[in-house]
Amino acid sequence: MKVLLLGMEGEFADNSPSGIVKYMFSLYSEMGKLPGIKVNKVEYKKVAKRLPWANHSAFYLQSLFSDFKGYDLLHNPNCNRIFYKPKNARLVTTVHDLLFLDRTKALSGSGIKSKLVGINSGLSDLAATQGFRLALKSDRIITSFPQSREELIKAAPEYDKDKISVVNLGIDNKFIMQKLSPKSSSKLFKVGYLGSFNFSKRIHLAIRAVKMMKEEDVKFEMWGIKNIEAELLDNEIGTDKRIEFMGNEKQSEKVKIFDSFDVFVHPGVYEGLPVLEALARGLPVIVSRDARMTPETRRHCIVAKDEEEIAEKLSWLKSNGYSEKARKAGMQYARRFTWKNTAEQTVNVYRKVFDQ
Repeated sequence: MKVLLLGMEGEFADNSPSGIVKYMFSLYSEMGKLPGIKVNKVEYKKVAKRLPWANHSAFYLQSLFSDFKGYDLLHNPNCNRIFYKPKNARLVTTVHDLLFLDRTKALSGSGIKSKLVGINSGLSDLAATQGFRLALKSDRIITSFPQSREELIKAAPEYDKDKISVVNLGIDNKFIMQKLSPKSSSKLFKVGYLGSFNFSKRIHLAIRAVKMMKEEDVKFEMWGIKNIEAELLDNEIGTDKRIEFMGNEKQSEKVKIFDSFDVFVHPGVYEGLPVLEALARGLPVIVSRDARMTPETRRHCIVAKDEEEIAEKLSWLKSNGYSEKARKAGMQYARRFTWKNTAEQTVNVYRKVFDQ
């Protein structure tokens, strides 16, 4: 079987904090190791660093002039992109979430920058919605989480639900194989976040929670690329020196960064790869009560309904520590998810296309 993965420049390299890009890189790498399949990739050019909608549109224009002959199947691993599907081509599309259909803006403001961010996000949602409509022409659809499958069935009842498969994401072997790093001798209680700063991550809730804490020996480190959305968080931080943007992490240092945290916060709408990565390193993970995540993952996290409860949970952990039983259970659960399994499950979906 000869498969072509569709992406944009830089998306098949292991140097991005984006969970979707990590998925694309890992899928391409692991499928290349499997017998009976030959995988290749195409990387269309990006036209703008900070305008996702422009890149989604450019993706479509470039796909119009692509030669897909010689491939048994095409796989678009990011449904946000508008893609030209040749009439007789077999196509699989991955739908990670449907936030673009009903996005709740986490931040608001009257400043010019805030308005520009809102316009940019709105245009990106429009492009992603068009890409989603084209994704419904796929022979099969993959979702990353069961809840994404349920949302897809509701959003597009016309699509055959039996052709929607859930393929779990994985974590790097280094999160499993590397020994836990010893904690720093510093007496600071370190709250951590690592990932992207788009609206769906709702990092402003974690910032507000830390600001509510009365303890001075607390530090909140936020790792990732400081994009436009992240710049809007500066107003949330204000003059609180306990909260700091750390910049984009080096992949070689990622495990070490997780091991330096005392607790990981992820108040986002969807569970993401960082949740599994943090659990795999034995960290307590605080998530939002309304986060769309599997019940099994939720059982291994600490749930909070709002910023006030996040602050309470953080203070409690600082004073009482984390149960060793809970730590080991979370590690055991998260370490079941590997990119090798993701690749194998994805190839099984490919085979179902030819059995239809």
